[in-house]
Amino acid sequence: SKALEARPDKTEVVDSGVLVEQTPVAAELEKNLKKAALTNSLKDRPTRESLEDSAILIDMTPEAHALEKSLASSMLSRNLNATNRPSYDALKKDNIIVDNFKGKELEKAMAKDTVKVGLEKRADADDLKDKGVLKTAKEANKESLEKNMAKDKLAKELGKGQRPTVDELKDKGVVKDSMRIRAESLSTEMAKTSLKSDLANRPSADEVKKAGIVKTAAQATSGTLEKKMAADQLSQKVSRRPSVQEIKEMSIGAEADPEAKVLKEMAKKESSGSVGSAVLVSPKGSDESPPTPPPAASPKKKKKKKFFGLF
Repeated sequence: SKALEARPDKTEVVDSGVLVEQTPVAAELEKNLKKAALTNSLKDRPTRESLEDSAILIDMTPEAHALEKSLASSMLSRNLNATNRPSYDALKKDNIIVDNFKGKELEKAMAKDTVKVGLEKRADADDLKDKGVLKTAKEANKESLEKNMAKDKLAKELGKGQRPTVDELKDKGVVKDSMRIRAESLSTEMAKTSLKSDLANRPSADEVKKAGIVKTAAQATSGTLEKKMAADQLSQKVSRRPSVQEIKEMSIGAEADPEAKVLKEMAKKESSGSVGSAVLVSPKGSDESPPTPPPAASPKKKKKKKFFGLF
């Protein structure tokens, strides 16, 4: 009774970190984790057939099992016979049995010292509370209340009046029925088959090169060089062309000199092949008559084709 009266209160044990209080949710979670770990361990254990193949488990009849048991019992009784087994003194002499009472006491004392040092060096309850490792009763109740509030809120949001029905989700395409899944799978397989067929029937690299779709390195270099040469020629022609002011001066000079204008018109007619009996005007201040132009060739008449039986 004195020992029970002297033992610390539950609050003191919780504050010192010896007893850790768990909420029902945390206890259930720990239980589920242990259950899942045990289930996984049982799934990974070897089967009976594998144990029999590795000779760990031997399938024996009841008669053979009883015979093996009797043989083992007889061998054990023979080995434990006083005449066969060594005495206590012989075992002690061979250092098989060692009186190690003092050594055990020393080990026990060392273990006590280790535990005492560990308890002295462990963090204080207040430090653990400040770091959030150890929670007080109020903090635990507050955390449990917040979790319950979150559960209630989630239950309200998942209520029948709030969340959509399965049919609505199916209409929106969120939940797919078996028919839609099969249709999508069939469409995917058809697309795969079409792509595979197109890849199998596509032309080879040599055929594409012969058709000029894909160019070799030499053809690409030649094309680039030709483009560069054309660009250089174009830039040279553009640099040599007369400026706008020069063109204006040339047009003004042509209007001021009528003879130059006439010669220009005659040159146009000669180039078109329809020069008539034009009279050339001699330059101003010269007594020589202008040379007679050569007679213009008479244009050839085109023969009309006759079409019979159409009109």
